[in-house]
Amino acid sequence: MKISKTETGYILKHESGEYFASSFSPQSFSTDDPLKAIRYLFKSTAEQVVANAKVMEPRWAGEKTLKDFLIHCTPKKITVKVDAEVEE
Repeated sequence: MKISKTETGYILKHESGEYFASSFSPQSFSTDDPLKAIRYLFKSTAEQVVANAKVMEPRWAGEKTLKDFLIHCTPKKITVKVDAEVEE
């Protein structure tokens, strides 16, 4: 049996060309793999994350790094198509 599914979502792309991949480590905020950056169902949610970062008042170095990364991101639409075959 074949299965085909298409999912659409939004990712945050940094002006450097990398994508925002949430992580606890300030050194791991970015990735060159867009599939690791899929997290927002709606463009408005992705835009709100960037807007929130612009008014964020960081208290620690990690928060400052996160803010500095996010404020230079823009939402981009991503469509992922998965084709699979299930053996019965």
